[in-house]
Amino acid sequence: TLFIYTGYEGIRNRSDYFLKQGFDQFVGAHQLTSYFGDMPTNVWGGEDAYMYEYASDVLDEQTHNQQPLFIVTLSTTNHPPYAVPSSYQEHVVSGVNTLSGNIGNLPTESLTTYKYTNDHLGHFVTRVKKSGLANNTIVAITGDHAVRGLTGFQGSALRNVAVPLYMYVPDAYKPVQLVELDQLASHKDIMPTLYHLALSEATYPNLGRNILSTLENAEHRFSESARYLAVEAGVVLKDRPTMVYPFVSDRRLVLGEPMLLIDHDEAVRQKFLAAMAYDDLVDWMMRYQLVGGN
Repeated sequence: TLFIYTGYEGIRNRSDYFLKQGFDQFVGAHQLTSYFGDMPTNVWGGEDAYMYEYASDVLDEQTHNQQPLFIVTLSTTNHPPYAVPSSYQEHVVSGVNTLSGNIGNLPTESLTTYKYTNDHLGHFVTRVKKSGLANNTIVAITGDHAVRGLTGFQGSALRNVAVPLYMYVPDAYKPVQLVELDQLASHKDIMPTLYHLALSEATYPNLGRNILSTLENAEHRFSESARYLAVEAGVVLKDRPTMVYPFVSDRRLVLGEPMLLIDHDEAVRQKFLAAMAYDDLVDWMMRYQLVGGN
């Protein structure tokens, strides 16, 4: 298990933090600089292109290794102060220019760093698909926050906290059933989905569900973020959990007028109460991993 980060290893003590949670190796900007002597550095650390190049090199070595490998990458270039790498030759990326009217107070450079990181990420995925590992490598890509700083999006507040999820799954690993595209899901469900795709007869904490199977882990059919918690009946704000905002569209993008949670039937109340316990459960699990014991 390998964690690759373009930031400096000491930022928020990330290196020790992830090693403590079970990663075998953590590679940050200092180690990337040793590997790529020409990598420029900035306030965060290194540049995303070098992180993806390093991950590709590790995968190339994996072609001759039968030991399973799990890699996590965390990018930093598309973050304030939005320092555009001098090596980047900007070109048109479909759809990005339509964001120019929605960037609010963000600088125009933020669109360029957005394109830069996605461009190199795309090259990485293409390299995987064209490699000898294309038939037994799964790639999952998501964001750690949503349209932060962007303005003018139509629909409910949920759209503004949604994150993309892209998955490349080789044919041998693809599920036979159709994927339910409008289901409620969030970050908690990504790792269980990967467990189900990649591992056989493995055990793991029941902290999410396989989103490629609508029948498994029905108790996890809810979505949650720092502010919101959603089940099929609607949404509550975590700082006002007594009010439920119902969905009024099939795609769950528009919310209606709120009603008291206590006015819902018992089944709905129990779903919300169970989902509300999730943060406490994760907090306990994190502490248990870090310090052990009871």
